[in-house]
Amino acid sequence: MSNSNSRRNMGRQKIEMKRITKESNLQVTFTKCCNGLFKKANELCTICDAQVSLIVFSPANKLFSFGESGVDEQNEKISRINEALESEKKYCEELAKQRKEAQEQFWWVSPIQEMNGDQLDKFKLALENLKKNVLGVVEKQNIADVDVADTDV
Repeated sequence: MSNSNSRRNMGRQKIEMKRITKESNLQVTFTKCCNGLFKKANELCTICDAQVSLIVFSPANKLFSFGESGVDEQNEKISRINEALESEKKYCEELAKQRKEAQEQFWWVSPIQEMNGDQLDKFKLALENLKKNVLGVVEKQNIADVDVADTDV
């Protein structure tokens, strides 16, 4: 047996198909696979005169595309939509934060269903006082209207 036959080259090993959990490995593998995919798409276009378009989203939700100019236009549209979506998500989070802060500072901002017994008693008392104040203003307005009517006669 020759020396070259005693050592066999393992060649390319089959990789088990399972999700990569380590973030750094995931990004490296994505980049390599994406480059390979785009290279194969380019070969297919060149060798077979095929029209190929690819749109790929990375694990970080970034967009990569390959193809004719129409794909680039779609890529730009998708990017703008994703930016708008992220902006709306941040706005929604900010509103939720402000609502929570208002509820902590002003107990009466909370929905009635979320109030405890003590808060409900305070809320009831505040509504009764409001009713008294409104009736007082209405009564003063009615008296003022009667006085004006009397002077017009």
